[in-house]
Amino acid sequence: ATNDHQTANAQGLVKAGGAILIPENLFTAAAVSEQLKTVLGNPNAAKLMAQAVLSCGLPDATVRLANLVTALA
Repeated sequence: ATNDHQTANAQGLVKAGGAILIPENLFTAAAVSEQLKTVLGNPNAAKLMAQAVLSCGLPDATVRLANLVTALA
């Protein structure tokens, strides 16, 4: 997003170890490629990242959102 609006959204995943943040002003194809090579070149680290990001998820998010919308309606 313009003006780096997504940084705040990404911070939780980065803090959990499930994502790598590339600041907007450094976001290039080369930077993405380098990060992909790093992650894909280390399967154990990639597995840990996957586990970390899964720990951030809310499996019942759809139900929670539907209940919230229903309550507000």
